[in-house]
Amino acid sequence: MKSKKPGKLLMKLYFYKNKKSKVGTGTYKTDPTNQNQCEKLNIHFSKIGKNISSKIDPPPATFIEPFPNSCTFAPTSADEIRQIIASLKCKTTSNSYDIPANFLKISASSLSSWLSELFNKCMAKGEFPILLKIAQITPIPKITSPKSPNDDRPISILPTLSKIFEKVIYSRLYSFVTTHQ
Repeated sequence: MKSKKPGKLLMKLYFYKNKKSKVGTGTYKTDPTNQNQCEKLNIHFSKIGKNISSKIDPPPATFIEPFPNSCTFAPTSADEIRQIIASLKCKTTSNSYDIPANFLKISASSLSSWLSELFNKCMAKGEFPILLKIAQITPIPKITSPKSPNDDRPISILPTLSKIFEKVIYSRLYSFVTTHQ
């Protein structure tokens, strides 16, 4: 069905896109420097995870029997890292401290062996680097005129290297789960 007013739809999409970057436009803004509002959002969003995790039962202290098929991660290779980098979407959603996907794609042949070595060391130690866990949280309004932090949805923008490492781990976990059903 053809829209009667495509210009109106385009304007809605344009203004919706621009709303994302206008943090602090709600009526609950009280501090001209946005510091107060940012702190309110920070406190609100940090409580969400704690509230959810408090409802999850802790794991048992000991396991009844050992796992016969324990999961170990095979090392990654420079070729796998190059393939993952090639599959990355070159979005504009990255924070100012992140390495852009475009840069990684251009320099994939130089960086892939270094990244595979880094990720192999992380998997061997069973660690996910702390700096790759840090996300930039952007509040997106759920409603037209947000009046409280509950009216915003937190969107996490993860570092690009974190996404690459997650894909490496995902492929190994998926392989393990599908072979040990």
